Amino acid sequence: MKFLGLVLVGVASTAVASFCPAFSHYEEVKSKENPFNQLSSDEFSKAYQVIYDKFNLTSLEDAGPTDNYVEMLTLNPPKKYETLGYLNDDGDKPDRYAKVLIAHGVDSDPTIKTYTVGPLNGDDSEIQVHTTNASPIPFNSRRTKAHKDKMLEKVFIYYALAPIGSIIEDLLGKPWNLEEYMYLDQRANLDGDKRLRWLELSQKPDDSAFWGGFTGFHVLFDFTGQKFSDWKVLKVVYDDKVWRGLEDFKNDYDNGKIAKTLPQFTEKQLAHWTRRRPDVPVRDLENRTTPTSLSKDGLRYRLDEEENYVSWLNWGFFFSHNPETGISIHDLKFNDRRIAYEISLQEAVSHYSSNSPTNANSALLDRGIGLGEKLTPLMKGYDCAEEATYLSTRNWNGTHDVVTPNTVCIFEMPLLQPISRHYGLEDASANKASKLVIRSISTPGNYDYLIDYALFPDGTIEVSAAASGYLLQSHISKGGDDFGTRVSETTAGNVHDHVILFKFDLDILGESNTLVEKSIDVEERKFFWQDDDEEGYESKIIKSRNIEQEKAMNWPYNYDRWLLLSNLDKRTSLGYNPAYRIMPSTSVIHDTPGTQSRMKRNAVFSREHVYVTKYNEDEESASSVYNMILPNDPPVDFSTFLNNEDIVQEDLVLWANVGMHHLPRASDVPTTLFLETKSGIMLSPFNYGDEEFSRDLTNAIYATIDNVTDEITSVEVYNNADNCGIDPFSA
Repeated sequence: MKFLGLVLVGVASTAVASFCPAFSHYEEVKSKENPFNQLSSDEFSKAYQVIYDKFNLTSLEDAGPTDNYVEMLTLNPPKKYETLGYLNDDGDKPDRYAKVLIAHGVDSDPTIKTYTVGPLNGDDSEIQVHTTNASPIPFNSRRTKAHKDKMLEKVFIYYALAPIGSIIEDLLGKPWNLEEYMYLDQRANLDGDKRLRWLELSQKPDDSAFWGGFTGFHVLFDFTGQKFSDWKVLKVVYDDKVWRGLEDFKNDYDNGKIAKTLPQFTEKQLAHWTRRRPDVPVRDLENRTTPTSLSKDGLRYRLDEEENYVSWLNWGFFFSHNPETGISIHDLKFNDRRIAYEISLQEAVSHYSSNSPTNANSALLDRGIGLGEKLTPLMKGYDCAEEATYLSTRNWNGTHDVVTPNTVCIFEMPLLQPISRHYGLEDASANKASKLVIRSISTPGNYDYLIDYALFPDGTIEVSAAASGYLLQSHISKGGDDFGTRVSETTAGNVHDHVILFKFDLDILGESNTLVEKSIDVEERKFFWQDDDEEGYESKIIKSRNIEQEKAMNWPYNYDRWLLLSNLDKRTSLGYNPAYRIMPSTSVIHDTPGTQSRMKRNAVFSREHVYVTKYNEDEESASSVYNMILPNDPPVDFSTFLNNEDIVQEDLVLWANVGMHHLPRASDVPTTLFLETKSGIMLSPFNYGDEEFSRDLTNAIYATIDNVTDEITSVEVYNNADNCGIDPFSA
């Protein structure tokens, strides 16, 4: 092993030696072209030039609400069955198209429309712009992507509240300006007829402290329409009182009816609240670095970085990135047989409860903020394993593409337990185990969502999500204890649900599959070998049935039911239908029943644990970037996916939720811990073959034992890699 040198580091007046090995580089592999890859820089430019000329576009930096501009530009996913022809049979690679969302602010009836542009892989003269079947989005539901649009709203907020600026300073402790205050705003209407937003002011010593500095001062704004002159203030809420406009609020203050009653954080308190505490005594031996793992013989995965293709221990797959949902896995194969055509994040719902008007309207679908756009650079050695490989992602910023480095990491890590072992009377054996992880972290606001796709050497797949970051809080108020937990002197963390949906387009030995439910029933059985007067046995009996139509399901409380995606046209040599089981790997949830008043139809998928639907080219995704803003009439209504189609031996898609019910507590300060928020789904082979698939692993040991003396008589180590001199059977 090579060492780069000796570094002396002072921590709490204690010098420690840090030996830093030279990390390995991945092995390269050459794959075919990735049909799922995000648009290249050249493809972005081609698509933008065509639509720029056609629609008289203004750049996002210069655009306002009365301009035409691009809200989003990304790859339009290729059709599955065209792509399978390319992947399976060396057919032609599917043509490349862009999906473009254009805000038509110039029109007399402004809307947002969806287009496809392409093909981008042919002659430039052949590129066409096509209007899709997607319904136009009301302009009031735009995402405020245009720079001037954002600035106009900020300017309006500042000037609208300027007449009560001295009152704000008296009540909240700081002069009214947008240097001293930030604000959280949540939409307050359920359709696109209006553009209403509740806003709560927060003190702003810095960006992080904003999440803990909420003041209890709420304002309802009406931003309906495109004209600054049409916008207005509708309500003010402070100290559990409501005023219908600024004039009423000012009159009551001038008449002594409003008192400075709500305590506020000081800037010093806020700064302390949001920081780590390096000024406290160091824990015993915490001045030493945390343990790590290294690949002593070099990395064991191969990567085609240009095509985003990875292979590892008989696994192979493509991955891709898009601005809406982030990282997806495609054409996932194990032992050269496809397990999944697609595994992808679909939506991240954060659904809050509160008696404050701003947080009572917090029903967030973070796809609308841009889970893929908000992938943050990963901090090497902290967010991923030390020897991870880091890759970049590409997004469109309104006029050109922008590359963000280190947003995806790939690494292999030990499981810290054998994948299998047994110590018997005459022999003992164990197999080392590891997993390959593809990780990204998206920060669409206060929360950081860590998304992992993990592969195991036995053919198991795990998809998981975990949340850290800052609690969304509200100022303490009367009756607020019903809705949250105090986490500071002035604020409470509101109870909420995180529901994160994944799509699993599995193809088990082909596209024709059936969802089979196996369950355990209890029956009293009396057997032929019993005497007549003997009591029968209460026996566990296996029941099996095919799910014949599209369906929503919940996991049984005792997990005594198995969901198997099976191929009924195939048999193993033992006579079973090969299958993959889908199951929770940790606790999973769905949205709390009966709380959908702010999510009428836009997040129907969050109401049960898992769904099975027949594959449909028009049901590519369960949500959209505009679903959050249009609860009554969302662009994608998942309930329409469940229309009782027959699904026996059809191409099926599973949609499964992970997440947590978050009851905040003091230990969520300053940040929620990943450790306690992980939730995942596992897919594992179930009679997929005639034996388990880790038997060929060579990082294994087998020993024979004298069953009289218990002495080890022989040891076989199947991989000669250096074991650092460790004797597996030393005293």
